[in-house]
Formats: sequence, structure tokens, C-alpha cells
Amino acid sequence: AYLYRVDRAKPVRPMTPARWAALARANAARRVCPECGRDAGYRIPASLGMCTPCAYPATGC
Repeated sequence: AYLYRVDRAKPVRPMTPARWAALARANAARRVCPECGRDAGYRIPASLGMCTPCAYPATGC
């Protein structure tokens, strides 16, 4: 069973330029390693909490 009536649902609000900018800033912040401060080039995994070189120092940070 649906939690709401589909025929009465409103369409999703479109993304505004401000919302796109906020999303870009949030995604950029998730790429910065809190240990070394570098942009990892990928989203930092929550399980590690830091970029791969910092999580595994044998590879260097």
C-alpha cells in the first residue's frame, strides 16, 4: 500500500542554481581528506574517514 495518494502527489521541485551550487559544494567537501587536506579525486569512504593513502600509510600520504 502506498503511504500517500499518487494522484494527489505534487511534482518534484526543480533544482535551482542555488541548490545546484550547494550540492556541488557538499560533494567537493566530501572529497577533501580531513587528515592531509588534499582533494582525493573521489568521495572519501565513511568507513575509512580519510583518503586511501592516509588510511594505509605504507603507500604514503
